Amino acid sequence: MFVCHTKFFRVGALLSIAWLPGCAPRAQVSTYNVPKPDQVFESNHVESSAPLEQQGGELVAQRMLAAMITEETKTWFFKLMGQNDVVAGQAQAFRDWISSVQFTDGAPPEPEWVTPPGWSQLPASGMRFATMAIDGAAVEATVIPLPTPPGDADEYVLSNVNRWREQLQLDEIGANELAEHTEIIELPDAKAVLAEFSGQAPTDGRPPFAGGGLARPGQANDGPRPQAVPDFDVPDGWAPTAGSAISKAAFIVDGNNGTSVVITATDLPASDLLSNVNRWRSQIQLDTIDAAQLEADVQTLDVDGHPGKFVELVAPETASPRESILAVVINVGEFSWFIKLRGDSELAEMQKQHFLGFVASFKFARAR
Repeated sequence: MFVCHTKFFRVGALLSIAWLPGCAPRAQVSTYNVPKPDQVFESNHVESSAPLEQQGGELVAQRMLAAMITEETKTWFFKLMGQNDVVAGQAQAFRDWISSVQFTDGAPPEPEWVTPPGWSQLPASGMRFATMAIDGAAVEATVIPLPTPPGDADEYVLSNVNRWREQLQLDEIGANELAEHTEIIELPDAKAVLAEFSGQAPTDGRPPFAGGGLARPGQANDGPRPQAVPDFDVPDGWAPTAGSAISKAAFIVDGNNGTSVVITATDLPASDLLSNVNRWRSQIQLDTIDAAQLEADVQTLDVDGHPGKFVELVAPETASPRESILAVVINVGEFSWFIKLRGDSELAEMQKQHFLGFVASFKFARAR
């Protein structure tokens, strides 16, 4: 049983999947209560002014890695926060990431970096300059630029360090303690202030497949609004699991010999299909393709009256582990829904028709 202070709806009936020939008989479906988000937060800088204990949810152990880099007019905030052991396992990768940052000569300058192994960069959205997904981990790192305010630079660093500590229920520190709790990393064009804290943070109590009211990072209040969670049917044998911070739904299917596939549904501002497909291809050791090859590889489909594209990617036989990615991108207004299955190639093939049936069952909220 979970508690979430948002509106609930029942998942609807399975839609026709006639748009895909040769489909196997549909699987049985399970019905879930899925909460609809009704608030938008840029959670990495503009937090709720309410005390954490009033924001709802249980306090759980969390770890944060954070850095700030100030250049000519902006301060760039880099942040990774989540379960203690998960974030601790990424500490060296985070440090290497920060240490690799350099700024371009453009106007304004922008950061460039070396992406750590197992990380991949998602499209920019809202206030986020970048989101870094981490393979196999239900956390992600974020990069957000903000104008540097006038005043004392050390006081600005201290105020942000104490803001991070407050998020983890830690006491404030004074200026004389700042050096004890931070590290300076010298970069070619600037310096980074790096901090790592462990503490407790609230969870909003939502199940792992739902985007609750506090779970929409990356969107400023004056930016594009996220879509309501659509109705969908869940094939029999798919178990809810923890997705990334931006996933609206996440499921796992276990196979034999320890294999598995993970299915996620995520809404993001519309972006270039080719760049997304090439990013997925790189994740499973496939070469990049051009626009002409993409057109040949992609199937066009209709999901509840919205245009969609389906692509199936299978790693080379020599890859170890050999994985596949099945992905459908559905354009709904100014957002795209990314429905993605990734995991063991043999199990992915077995789950293909269930995946397509899952996609076909999506029913999107209509404008009133």
